[in-house]
Amino acid sequence: MMPQVSVQSPKAYDLQNLSASQLGTRLAAGANAALRGNIATALQDSGNRFQIDPRETTAGLIEANLTFGFDVGDVRRYGAVMDGSTDDFAALEVACSVLSPSGAVRVYIPEGDMALASANFPLVLPGNITMKGAGLTRTRLIVTGSDADNLMEATNVSNIEITDLTLRGNNTATGFSDGGALKIAMTGAAAAACRSFKLRNVRLENFNAWYWVYFSNQSDFRMRDIKVIDCEWQSETGNSLDPTSLAIPADCLVFQGQDDDVNGLITDVDVRGNWADCEHVKTFGVTWHGTARVRFRDNSVLNSGQTGAADDKAGYAFLCYDNSAGGAPPNYIEWVGNYMADPRSAGIYCAGVNNVRAAGNNINGQTDTVDATLPKAAIVFNAATKAEAVNNFIDNCFGGIVLNGNSTSDRHYAYGNRIINVRENGYGIVGENLSLSGKMLRMEIVANSIETSAAGTRGIYLRFDSTHGCTHLVIRNNPCVQGVYACLEVTSATSPDIQYADISDNGIVGNGSSNGIYWVTCQDAQTRVTFARNKFTGSWASGGFCFDVRDSYNMTIRDLEFDDFGGATTGFAMRTAGARGTIAGVRFNGVAAARRLDVGGTEDLGYDAPTWTGAQGDFVQNLVPIDTVGTTWDYVIDGWRYTAANWRAVYAPYQDA
Repeated sequence: MMPQVSVQSPKAYDLQNLSASQLGTRLAAGANAALRGNIATALQDSGNRFQIDPRETTAGLIEANLTFGFDVGDVRRYGAVMDGSTDDFAALEVACSVLSPSGAVRVYIPEGDMALASANFPLVLPGNITMKGAGLTRTRLIVTGSDADNLMEATNVSNIEITDLTLRGNNTATGFSDGGALKIAMTGAAAAACRSFKLRNVRLENFNAWYWVYFSNQSDFRMRDIKVIDCEWQSETGNSLDPTSLAIPADCLVFQGQDDDVNGLITDVDVRGNWADCEHVKTFGVTWHGTARVRFRDNSVLNSGQTGAADDKAGYAFLCYDNSAGGAPPNYIEWVGNYMADPRSAGIYCAGVNNVRAAGNNINGQTDTVDATLPKAAIVFNAATKAEAVNNFIDNCFGGIVLNGNSTSDRHYAYGNRIINVRENGYGIVGENLSLSGKMLRMEIVANSIETSAAGTRGIYLRFDSTHGCTHLVIRNNPCVQGVYACLEVTSATSPDIQYADISDNGIVGNGSSNGIYWVTCQDAQTRVTFARNKFTGSWASGGFCFDVRDSYNMTIRDLEFDDFGGATTGFAMRTAGARGTIAGVRFNGVAAARRLDVGGTEDLGYDAPTWTGAQGDFVQNLVPIDTVGTTWDYVIDGWRYTAANWRAVYAPYQDA
């Protein structure tokens, strides 16, 4: 062991031309000699290597305890014991300050448990550093003590990589941005963009913090190129700060930029291949305002908020939220191929965002059914400008997908999703505009397979009203098997402000249901709605209707097919009382005449006798259009149109040869 000496800095040695004996002489000579360079090179002639373990004194000097045997950057070179009880913070701190021959910092932490006293936190990371352990579970950094600072922090630097180790917290926090594992920040003092941050094959355990890993940009420059890959996150009892708060405390991975739409963004983020058990926290991945081009892919997130949250109090696998009052909403955020098991409030929840997409995700077991404060479903796009849910598989959730508009430019799409086993009183897909006074631009619900077998469920549930509407609504090619309430329902409390609606080519199967399509009291003067080529089959409950459009106006109904009610003696295929529009080409196959149309009044669409002829012809209950013989001309009746308070036939005249 070399004698202890005082030197100015751990980077102040110039020992390239010294032998081992000369090294001891020079170090013993005094602390202020101009010794710069690389210590490891100095001992090549003797074959010996040593470590430095400097410790700050009150005079600002460093005591160097030199030990032979370990490479530059190995924490044992600087005094680390790795026994799980001796505080190794000082050794790690020195290792993080020693430059390698390339000019970067390369820290190696061998197999074992490194105890780190929280009273010394945070460990300040420089730029251009790689911290590497011996393996995910072989190297563990364990926080001891009860102080609540973050374990590691870095500010206004670039190029940080942490790999192959475990970080274990002390389950202590006092408030915002405390008690976490890692905080990387850009502040107003930043002079340029910061980039290249990577966590790979890191396990995080038992942190009690608002944010376990936190990327924050409050500067006028971009923070970019962030990768979190193949990491594990394990929450434990007590890790959730406030389970009754809607502020979303206790999150594993958080990105938050400046609330400015040009500068201070966090961009180009790749979060993939991670596994997280979030039972005792609220959320795994959070993108706040000031974020753009963030992708979460192939992650497995379990039990979000199941113990760490409460019903209607925000427990999500992924959260994307604009908290900047529209200044810099999250933009171009994607969730692709993720598995989410048993999220409490939602698998994916977005609010006030732009250009978001959820594709190919598997979401199972969303549990919260309290829909009072925030929508509950596997995927919620709440007040999103452009949102897409594509090819997701959703099983055993209270809600499948929520599409909620917020502005006249909003466009929402649900394509090719499969939604099964919707929970009691839940829904497959909700389309709504509850935030904007006016009409969102477009909503398309296309080619989704929905199976809702529990009591009180709805397949597709449209919640528009007279002041919250939609300009273009498209619902096509959705096979829907329904439980008790409705396959497609639009609320009828007030006339919904829907300008153009195309509801076509849907296959609707009743399963003891009350209603198939329930489009009631839609009387807005601007509304134009087409129901075309929809097919209804299955059994229908007493008093239920496959197709109920009573008291709705401006409808074009054509080529509907009602097939095989399974011998049902209750319920009806159609109810059109008080409806106005045109109807043509309705088919009944295996439906008893008494079950075809419920006579509800004097204006039953397609049922009442045209006033221009005395014969009704029972058009609705025929398989082909009706030929009617006139005095000079014959007529083919293709449907009925309501004009001047009466139903009149839509016909084309022709003359027999």
